[in-house]
Amino acid sequence: MAGCGEVAPTTPLVTDRTVAGSLELDRSLSIRSVNGLRADREWVAGVIASPGSVVRWTVRVTLDEAREIDEREIGQAIAFRRSVGMLADEGWVRSLQMNPVAEERNGIRMSGPEASEFDRRIHTQLDVAPAVQAYGEQHPDEWAGAWIDPIAGGVNVRFTGHLEEHRQAILALFGPGVATIQVHEARWTTAQLDAFNATIWTPANLRWIKDLDAQVLGGGARVVENDVTLTVAIPAPDDRVAARIVKRLDGADWLSVEVKVNPSLALPFGALSVKVVDAEGRHVVGVTCELVPDVAGAGGDDTVRDSDESGTCRWERLHATSYAIDIWGRFRQDRLGSGRVRVPTEATALITVTVRR
Repeated sequence: MAGCGEVAPTTPLVTDRTVAGSLELDRSLSIRSVNGLRADREWVAGVIASPGSVVRWTVRVTLDEAREIDEREIGQAIAFRRSVGMLADEGWVRSLQMNPVAEERNGIRMSGPEASEFDRRIHTQLDVAPAVQAYGEQHPDEWAGAWIDPIAGGVNVRFTGHLEEHRQAILALFGPGVATIQVHEARWTTAQLDAFNATIWTPANLRWIKDLDAQVLGGGARVVENDVTLTVAIPAPDDRVAARIVKRLDGADWLSVEVKVNPSLALPFGALSVKVVDAEGRHVVGVTCELVPDVAGAGGDDTVRDSDESGTCRWERLHATSYAIDIWGRFRQDRLGSGRVRVPTEATALITVTVRR
């Protein structure tokens, strides 16, 4: 109670609606940040309050953001469908995005029949394939591996002999109609291919390949092809390299060599420092610098860096050649600025790129 002539202090009224609004704003800011959407507090609060906003990713967004999100999801759906052998026609994918009864699997909208077939594939991967693999490993003298058909979804297996006996034994592991099994004859068992593959990776053979001016990129046994593959890169075309490697390893019957030409292998090295600033000259932290080399392959897998606390993207060892530089807010979606630089041999190139905020 206030005394006579005194005014009682006022306390802001905190309502359930105020608390709920604050929680919704915090949730929106978190989801927006994770997904690369604008996330400054005052602006997002305005979007939430706007009667013209719509819901995407369980938060309210502007119509322009919704269109961007929809296009992004359609592109992702097309890429996913193409990778697993599903119908990837853009018109079909767009119709599913608008279909209220479409089902969702792995974040991708599907028709009812597509979803059922996808569930069957997952069942094959999680339940059928491991059981088939375990059976095959019990017969190492004839087992040559298994794979799942990316289109039909059934399990394919390879054995070097007694094909029908193995097929019947595998089917007996499951109830009627549970598994679709295709058995194929192989020349080499998994154990034989692994032994062949091991000969490639001896220190002596790796040194010999390096002396060809070839860089080993990878390799290993392949189930579908029933062989061993080796991929190497060379700085200039040379039709003799594959044949020389096959002859060295005595691999005419089991080895497939893929040769890629990578001109960057002949380049020397330097270093690069990219300073990212805004129009007022203040350093910009947390943006992405991407290098696009003039010489194919330069930079290898290390062409992308984030700016550090000083607004700098650094490369301590980089092929000495020319690069275009793109600065991204959201990687390959929101370009903030660009530039060009030439990295010198055994020295450091310094460049400043000004970006918009």
